[in-house]
Amino acid sequence: MAISANASFVGMGLRTYFSLQHLQAAAYFSSQAKELEARQLEEIPKFQVVGYATASLLSSAAFLEALANELFADAQEEGGGHLGALDGAARGMIATYGTFSSVQRASAKGKFDVMLQAAGKSPVSGSTIDESVKLLFDLRNELVHYKAAFFDEGTDGYVRQGAFVDHKLSRQIGGRFHPRAGNTAGGADGWLGAGCAHWGVKSALEFADEVFERLGVEPIYGHVRPVT
Repeated sequence: MAISANASFVGMGLRTYFSLQHLQAAAYFSSQAKELEARQLEEIPKFQVVGYATASLLSSAAFLEALANELFADAQEEGGGHLGALDGAARGMIATYGTFSSVQRASAKGKFDVMLQAAGKSPVSGSTIDESVKLLFDLRNELVHYKAAFFDEGTDGYVRQGAFVDHKLSRQIGGRFHPRAGNTAGGADGWLGAGCAHWGVKSALEFADEVFERLGVEPIYGHVRPVT
């Protein structure tokens, strides 16, 4: 909340941190996918589990994108908002970099790296959790910018180019989470279920935790933090 006053006018502005909505939605969709998947498969239409899992992945990625933008905006506020614990020089650098068009166009991961470097901290890039979040965004992008062949499967030579079964992503997700009940990880969409949804929420949250820890600032989502 921001308040301004002068001799003739008193005003108040409320700021919304929609990253909190995305985080809570991601956790909710994940829990719904888990609940449905735990039932007998013949009783639950596949699209329900896949739908919740997809929504959870999209919301997990959106949480990080919104969070990065919110923190850059906070740095530009008097007092630093949620970055108020940082010294003024660090906040000033973050605020300045946040005005650059190259930073505004960067990926969420790229924005967090810039933010940490501006504060004199080491970026998360190259770590295990960084790899997980990169994969999260890769999966999200394939679903949002869906191409017709992505979920194709069949006999060798009859599957269109770009199918997930032949995609590097099918190898990269190996061992990270359980496939959807009744499917195998090698299936075209067998990976898209409760296990993937939970992994997405957990990865996004661990990445955000690492950013806040390196900044030395309390996370803004502590009061709505889901159990992962």
